[in-house]
Amino acid sequence: MGRVPGTAGRVTRTLLELRLPPLTGTVTAGPGVTGKPGTIKRSDPGSAIGPARQCGIPAAPPGLRLEYASMAWMTVEAAVGIVCGIVASSIVLIGFALDSVIEFFAAAVVVWQLRGTVSEERESQALRLIAVTFFALAVYLAIESVADLVSQHRPEQSTAGIVVTAAVLVVMPLLALAKRRTGQLLDNRALVADAVESAFCAFTSAAALAGIGLNGWLGWWWADPAAALVVAGLAAREGIEAWAQEDD
Repeated sequence: MGRVPGTAGRVTRTLLELRLPPLTGTVTAGPGVTGKPGTIKRSDPGSAIGPARQCGIPAAPPGLRLEYASMAWMTVEAAVGIVCGIVASSIVLIGFALDSVIEFFAAAVVVWQLRGTVSEERESQALRLIAVTFFALAVYLAIESVADLVSQHRPEQSTAGIVVTAAVLVVMPLLALAKRRTGQLLDNRALVADAVESAFCAFTSAAALAGIGLNGWLGWWWADPAAALVVAGLAAREGIEAWAQEDD
């Protein structure tokens, strides 16, 4: 193979050294004497491919986009839920909000796992962390719910709490389905486990909605801590399943 002359040769050697994707098209020497600086022409200058893709920079993976969307949504529901729970003195609303915080943490763990080197060890670490968050929530809700039942604590009504839990009941199943499908497509266990946790968030919102709804509409104060106990049981079960999945 002959030597590539002039500037075109230097550009080609630089691309090879940097291991950048080669330019599509032809290298044409300038007019006149061979070896003088030439021009590089693209075969498709009007391509709609963005600058990042032309430079070899990949777009964010679907799993990361889903986790970023989840984190943004959970930031809103956690903030609203905590404020509503404190104002109404509702243990189930506070538990719902804390679940959203854990969901945010679990999504952050999966983002860390997806952005790092995909290895068995990193996936196991992510799954264990997700399981631990379930256990922590279950213990807290069980203690606080029993205390409220014994003391006959009566929470206030919360219209805003009803609205946010109803919204979560619609949004989270859709996110869970998308995460599960993407996790199975990527063969990523942490993303599939996080899909389970997102689905669990929908169950917690349903329990919270039932508790605050019965308290607000029928005056059943005990429905609030009773619903929180249901959430605690679900959290313990999901923690066990996440831990068992890590051992598989």
